[in-house]
Amino acid sequence: MNLFKTRKLILALMLFVSFAYAQENYFPEHIFYYDKSDLKFSERMNHIVDNRYSEQLRGMKEPSLLELSKDKSVKCYRFTWLRTFHHPMAFRIEVQKDNTGILTITENDGTGGSKPGKMNSINTTPISANEVLQFQQSIIQNKFWELPSSEHSNGRDGAQWIVEAVEEGKYHLVDRWSPDIGKSLTGRPIKDIAYMLMFNLGKLKIDKKDIY
Repeated sequence: MNLFKTRKLILALMLFVSFAYAQENYFPEHIFYYDKSDLKFSERMNHIVDNRYSEQLRGMKEPSLLELSKDKSVKCYRFTWLRTFHHPMAFRIEVQKDNTGILTITENDGTGGSKPGKMNSINTTPISANEVLQFQQSIIQNKFWELPSSEHSNGRDGAQWIVEAVEEGKYHLVDRWSPDIGKSLTGRPIKDIAYMLMFNLGKLKIDKKDIY
């Protein structure tokens, strides 16, 4: 095969992978908003939120945990932080076969309140089996799997705190708006889980005024 044909084949494969990646669904249908009295409005709201969050995750080259849940051997957890005026960030733990983990922190140079920017940084850190266990205990203690996915408590500005988990083929998502300033009744558990990912495991250094 000559060089020209080889380049064409590589380009075709890259386009195919990019197309397949773009077609991945990040979230189940109707998970963000549901009002049985106005199904059309519910569908429109879900579409808007789904598109916004999916676009940000694609911008950070993050995988779909919903797709990963099809493999019952996968255990994976992610906190996505979409602050209106700051760079979008994602903190993801992938549990390995020996129960250790890999923590991946991604960030792009856009803002959480608008379009995603270009990839800004990726940081990958191994974490011990004990650290993974402590995080999983936090999931249990905060009754994550029992929390409703959405509370419709969004504000004008602020941040979306989105936690996803995959275990043994199960997928769950909890989306809260600015736990410290919002009116969410169940925002504190999500803040606790997110803080463990950001600060205990991720060692994130950030000004307090930028946490919202």
